[in-house]
Amino acid sequence: MRSYLYVTLAILCVALLTTNTNAFKGDLVEPHDKPYVEKYKSDKLDFLTFGDWGYEGVEPGQIYGNQSKVSIAMDDWAKNYTSNFIINTGDNFYISFDGDHEGVTSVNDPKWNRIWKGAYKGRLAEIVWYSVAGNHDWYGNITAQVDYSLNEDDRFFLPSAYYVRESYFGPKKTKVTWIHIDTNIFFYEPEDTEDRPKLINQLIEVGWDTVQTINDKLKWIEDRLIEQQDTKWIFVVGKYAIA
Repeated sequence: MRSYLYVTLAILCVALLTTNTNAFKGDLVEPHDKPYVEKYKSDKLDFLTFGDWGYEGVEPGQIYGNQSKVSIAMDDWAKNYTSNFIINTGDNFYISFDGDHEGVTSVNDPKWNRIWKGAYKGRLAEIVWYSVAGNHDWYGNITAQVDYSLNEDDRFFLPSAYYVRESYFGPKKTKVTWIHIDTNIFFYEPEDTEDRPKLINQLIEVGWDTVQTINDKLKWIEDRLIEQQDTKWIFVVGKYAIA
């Protein structure tokens, strides 16, 4: 029996040594049919995963802001356990809890340096962040995150809203599959326009507001699960759990 893990927010670990992703171009709307392939020398897997990240605020009595505290803890773990990548489950670039938490505006948005590069240092600045989009990313310019991944720094890895990775570990080449998906299309409806106009309008703009499109995306996920039956583990990574 194959194991399917639906990843939302968690920190999961296991021990890894080297990564070598074969990147190629992608875009926001169209899923990739061909997986990205990674090969690792170790037969153990170690990674970190989190989402809804950012928030620089310093609470009363704190020396560091919440984001800095999380970053320090993650870096300590990544160094001690040789973590080789991060699974980023979306809702990126929060500046404050009740203020600016709407993704980025462009590839030149100051948040790229302020909230990402400037905040996550040490080992966290060396490894790849395999990412998906959350609803807050669609409140901003979601295309800019894809463009940044493709043209600025592919360490923030988001070549498309839907993509597949195949990881091979150790001398036995144990296979692990990662299916990265955008779950916003399954969670929000056009009637939500009043509360979330930017998100809904962008979904409509890319044609993700029809029953046919939803069925197409579900079929794509199902097809990937079927074709990856030779793998040891399958991780499906998305912001929201879907049934």
